[in-house]
Amino acid sequence: MRELDELKNELAALTTEHQALGLRCAELKEAEEAAPSEWNHLGHLVGSAEFYEAQRQRMDAEMHQERVENRMAWLSRRIMYLEQLAGADKEIAKAREEEQAAAERVARIEQSLSRVVGQLEALRAEQGKTEEQRQHAEQEVAQALAAATAAGDSKALEAARAQMDSLTAEGRSSRAKQEANAPVITALGAEEDALEQQLATARKEQQKAASAVNAAQRLKKGAEWDQAVSVLTEIGTDLVALGVGYPLTHLKVPTFAPGAGGDVTLYSLQMQHKQAAA
Repeated sequence: MRELDELKNELAALTTEHQALGLRCAELKEAEEAAPSEWNHLGHLVGSAEFYEAQRQRMDAEMHQERVENRMAWLSRRIMYLEQLAGADKEIAKAREEEQAAAERVARIEQSLSRVVGQLEALRAEQGKTEEQRQHAEQEVAQALAAATAAGDSKALEAARAQMDSLTAEGRSSRAKQEANAPVITALGAEEDALEQQLATARKEQQKAASAVNAAQRLKKGAEWDQAVSVLTEIGTDLVALGVGYPLTHLKVPTFAPGAGGDVTLYSLQMQHKQAAA
């Protein structure tokens, strides 16, 4: 882009000038400090002509240096904007690829997490159900045993004891199975935590890429807007030249590019007309 090259050349020249001004200001500061002093008619110590001349030159150099710094700052902002605008299409394509890749990672992780959570819930539910059923059966057998004992029914008592022995054996088997499943449940829980962290990271990457696409698109649309505003500004300046004022009183059109001059208003149109007529 021609404008971009011209701005970069100007910035390089101003950078060199700024360095030279820095050295010049330092020299004048030394000259100011080394200047002889004089006494006025009241006997007060005052600066000499050499002092005031060095001071004047230093202040002029510092003011010029500040103007150069302000221009350099403006140029840097403008150059950055133009470079971003020039690379907007590439940025959009790159960000869209990253967004798609992140979305695919999110889908894969969600599937893995769903399988892990499903298996974990199944194991925990099975353990809880088995324990609940065993406790319920033990209560029923205990009640039957107590009733047989109270009734003196030896046959029923023997059957109840046999059932209790069977439940006790089943309980030992169930606890052994729970102990065997414990490392599996622990490992599945750790995998669940790891997958949730990976999912959160992938979703952040997806959102970051989507935001990058949006930012680049806004940059391009802002540039299109500014181009339309520049045409509108030319028409508005012509209207002002023709004596139109009141209909434009509440005009306030924003611009997006740094250094574009801010909002377009009736006042800005009038100033532009004066500059063109000068």
